[in-house]
Parts: sequence; C-alpha cells; structure tokens
Amino acid sequence: MWPEGFFRDFTTLWTSRLARANFDDAQRDQMEALTRYYLEAAEARPAAENEAAEGRLQQAADTAESIFGHHDLIMTPVLAYAPPEVGWFDSMSPEDNGAEQCRFTPYTAIINVLGFPAVSVPMLTDDSGLSWSVQLIGRPRTEEHLLALAATLMQP
Repeated sequence: MWPEGFFRDFTTLWTSRLARANFDDAQRDQMEALTRYYLEAAEARPAAENEAAEGRLQQAADTAESIFGHHDLIMTPVLAYAPPEVGWFDSMSPEDNGAEQCRFTPYTAIINVLGFPAVSVPMLTDDSGLSWSVQLIGRPRTEEHLLALAATLMQP
C-alpha cells in the first residue's frame, strides 16, 4: 500500500509551500523546533525535488484502487502504537521527531494522499483509559457506505 519513499515524498510535498511563506525573523524565532526544521528544509530544497515528489505521489494515487482487489473496504488501525507521554516527540531532534510522527500515524497519511474516503471509528477503551480506533477505507464515492458501517460499529 505504501509506495517506495512514501514518507519522504509526503514530507517533501507537505512542507513545500513553507518556502514561499516569507516569514520574518520575529516569526521564525517563535516557531517550534520542528516547524523551523521543516521551513529550513523546504527553503533549501530545489523546486524540481518538490515536483518529483508530487509526481510520484500522484502516480501512486492514480493506480491505488488496485490495493482493494475484490474487497469493498480496507480496515487499518488509526495509530501504529499507543500515544506517548505529552512532550515525548518534542524531546527528540526535529528530524527524529518528524520521522517518528510518521511512524506513529502511517495509516491515515497514506489514505489522505491517495484520496480515498475514510472514517476513524472508536472501537474500545483499554484498561489504561486509552481509546483505540480503526480506520475504514473505501473505494472512491463510497462515503455513504463507510458512514453507515461506522454508525453500525459504534452502536452499543
């Protein structure tokens, strides 16, 4: 489901517009370390690299419906692992922070890029009080079916 280099291309495309934002020094000084890292990376990245990443992601989206095979929908977790303590991501270097956030939410980012309809459905609350959800992913134009299934799954 994940094209080779997906998270690299996703981050490239997701941050590319920052290079055109024209933040002044005062605004830059107020940025979180991760935001400043993404801004500096976007400013240093050649436009051709942004275009190449966009092209690869578009190619993946154009052929993505084949992942369904003969199935009507795909179900994934929403998160890859339990949420860490508040501040855990920020305790890392900006580069590691960004990479770890991609590892934390790998299932939802790809679906946003591929353009499929999806809905997150809370399924259970564990013994520590954490709520766990699944993501239901449908073929294009199946939003009504996904929402009906989500409503059914959420019934007591």
